[in-house]
Amino acid sequence: MSPNAALAGTLIFLIAVLGACSDGEEPALDVEPTSAITPDLQSPSHLAPPDERLRFESGVLRWDGSDISEPTTLAFGPDGRLYVGQLNGQIVALTLDQQTVTNADLIADADTFQSVLGLAFNPVGAIEPITLYVSHTLLYGGTDGPAFAGAIAKLTAPEFQPEEIITGLPVSNAEHGTNGMAFDSQGRLFIAQGGTTNAGVPSERFDRAETPLSGAILVADIGDLEFDGSIEHDPANVASDATDQVAGDVQVFASGFRNPYDIVVHSNGFIYATDNGPNGQDGPQSVTCASDDAGPTHPDELNLVSEGEYYGHPNRNRGRRDERQCAYQAADESLPNGTGPIATLGFFVSADGMIEYHSKSFDGLLQNNLIYVEWAQGRAWRVVLTRDGLGVVSISQLLPERMRRPLDLVEGPDGTLYIAEMDADRISFFRPMPYGE
Repeated sequence: MSPNAALAGTLIFLIAVLGACSDGEEPALDVEPTSAITPDLQSPSHLAPPDERLRFESGVLRWDGSDISEPTTLAFGPDGRLYVGQLNGQIVALTLDQQTVTNADLIADADTFQSVLGLAFNPVGAIEPITLYVSHTLLYGGTDGPAFAGAIAKLTAPEFQPEEIITGLPVSNAEHGTNGMAFDSQGRLFIAQGGTTNAGVPSERFDRAETPLSGAILVADIGDLEFDGSIEHDPANVASDATDQVAGDVQVFASGFRNPYDIVVHSNGFIYATDNGPNGQDGPQSVTCASDDAGPTHPDELNLVSEGEYYGHPNRNRGRRDERQCAYQAADESLPNGTGPIATLGFFVSADGMIEYHSKSFDGLLQNNLIYVEWAQGRAWRVVLTRDGLGVVSISQLLPERMRRPLDLVEGPDGTLYIAEMDADRISFFRPMPYGE
């Protein structure tokens, strides 16, 4: 189950994650992790005890000036500032001295955008001028709200005037929309796009049918001089199994995600993502393109995202041309032509923001691991991947603290973790303590 906004009871998010060891040996563990779903349904598979050598000093960023309100997404810019996106559409850039804010610049006023759910910088692009990419979406638009209100904007320093570069992305009637983004080494933009149903069939909770670009990891080659980001549908603004995409150069890279929130393009070249499992009371599952069954309840997933694969969340619209996308696939089932997760992350946890940790702090113990946060349970987890990046060695709780609805996180230049606690209206930091102390 999953929650995206404080207004929601549950929100579902996907996380892109990856991690590989740079040496030729598998990571060593003092205690063997479990490999199946654990007796504690809110624990991940591959569960291992925390590594007591990974210790952090914690605190909260404070400064004089405008307050943070429901932070949703974080990103460090090439200028060294911490950019913070918020549920109300506001974006601020924080100048830090250690863990002290010395300046807070307003990049976008509240209501400049819809709810801001993703921030990204293109590592392939020029450092100057600073260019910030923002994903924003309409949450809780209701049954009569627009079906294609998701968008990606570009803001360029020093004025940071918004310029929409992708429009017409799908949104649900509730809290699933256009979420996190990540660039690959070619400058292609990958977008975590939420689905519009619980498990493929419209319901009272999610009453909008899936459409050509919903419930997927999307890709857009925005660096192409002929790129067209104006997505159009026929019929216009109608969400149904028969709606067609008739314009726009945004495509499905991988399908079958319920509501991905964040994606990571790892340094090993792989893309990882998590997906939050369906909630049985929120709507039925699609069995075929014309039949359904009772709503399923299954855990969140960690997925290795490969082009063209189907990960289990149905989309009858695309099922017209790809029949496998009409059948729901659970995390613990096998479906012909479907792809299962590399780990399950627990029931009712809403795994959301995720990063690859780069710092050599802790004598490199955490380097290239994935770290993700749970919105519903307030925990931060460490994922150790196999050397080849194709599987998971272990998942363990990284921080002893339980936070207040953490939605996203980012790593600072010195290895400090910054976490957006949405319900607490704050950014907390966790600075690595010297190894061995």
